[in-house]
Amino acid sequence: MINQNLVNSTGQELMNLIRNYSKTWEILVKYDEDKLNPPTKLQSETNEL
Repeated sequence: MINQNLVNSTGQELMNLIRNYSKTWEILVKYDEDKLNPPTKLQSETNEL
């Protein structure tokens, strides 16, 4: 829908929110089921703002 310009900017933000929520939910379920794999790439120790 986004690629075909069927959604305005508010709709795009809502789709992003739902997508991010589902990713977070998936991570939490994997954690609860003890199936969460460690990250393959570590973040750097210093984060630039």
